[in-house]
Amino acid sequence: MCEHLGRQRGHPIHLIPMVMQASDPCGLWIATNDADYIIYEANTSKLHQEHIIAHELAHMICCHRGTGELDKATMNQLFPDLNPELLRDIFGRTTYSDIQEEEAEIMASLILERANRRSPGTTWTVPPEAAETVARIESSLKNSPTSTS
Repeated sequence: MCEHLGRQRGHPIHLIPMVMQASDPCGLWIATNDADYIIYEANTSKLHQEHIIAHELAHMICCHRGTGELDKATMNQLFPDLNPELLRDIFGRTTYSDIQEEEAEIMASLILERANRRSPGTTWTVPPEAAETVARIESSLKNSPTSTS
């Protein structure tokens, strides 16, 4: 999904696991002219990491724009080697309205639901009322002159 969305956006999306402090957000999307970066909590379950990433992707898909700034301590922890003025410019948008957060949560849930769906051909149970019809179709396919099994 990141590759597909990155192609649509015209630049790559990089996923960066990072140990976050309890007071930090568990995920962060950083948009630059050349790439998008999703920073997500490294010390959590794979399922939670997937949800964090899907949530940040949802902000991109929904074209959300933030309304605030990261606090200085968080910026320095995440990027200790970068100039604080540059960080202020990059992080001009980091917080979202409650409506945007709600949209991103719903979208993340939909993304993960779709991603975790089984493919149509895996396994299925024939309903009793269709068993006879399915048996006839299977028999016809097995006895077909073009059958390879």
